[in-house]
Amino acid sequence: MENQPVIMVQVAEPEWTWDVLHAACKLARSCNGTVHLVHMVRVEHLLYLGTELGYLNLSDNDQHMLKGYVDTIDDYGLACGLTVYQFCSMYEAIAGAAEQVAANIVFAKLTKSMIPFWSDCQFELLRVRLSRQHVELFKDPGIWNTVMPKRERGRAAAQVVSA
Repeated sequence: MENQPVIMVQVAEPEWTWDVLHAACKLARSCNGTVHLVHMVRVEHLLYLGTELGYLNLSDNDQHMLKGYVDTIDDYGLACGLTVYQFCSMYEAIAGAAEQVAANIVFAKLTKSMIPFWSDCQFELLRVRLSRQHVELFKDPGIWNTVMPKRERGRAAAQVVSA
C-alpha cells in the first residue's frame, strides 16, 4: 500500500481553524491524503505532562468543537486522525506533534508574543526545523492551492509550486 500524505491541522481559534480545515481537506482530497487534527492542551505544571491532570484544560466546549471538525473531515470523505497533545511550549508542541503523526504538511498558528516580532521569528525557526524533516509549515489557510504533493521513496513530501 502506498503511503498517503498526512496533513496536520493544529486546532486554534475557531475561525482560523475552520478556514484551515477546509483548505487542508481540499488539499488532502487532491493528493489522496489524510487529515490529522491536533488539539493542543496547555498543562498547568510540568509534572502534569503525560498524566490525566494534563487534561484539566480540555473543556466540554473543546470536545464539542473537535467533534464538529471530525464530522467535517468525514463529510469530505477523508480519513481522519485526532490527537490531543499536552504542552508547555507551543513551539516544541507543534514540532513534536508533527513528528508523532508523521505529517508531511502542517497548518499551525503560534500564539502572539508580547515581544514585537518574536512570534514571527519563532514561526520561521519552526519552519526551518520542520523543513529539515521534510515537512512544510503553513499558517495561511489560502495556500492550499499552491501546494502539490510530490512522491519520494516511501514518503510523500510537499513541494511549493510557483506560477
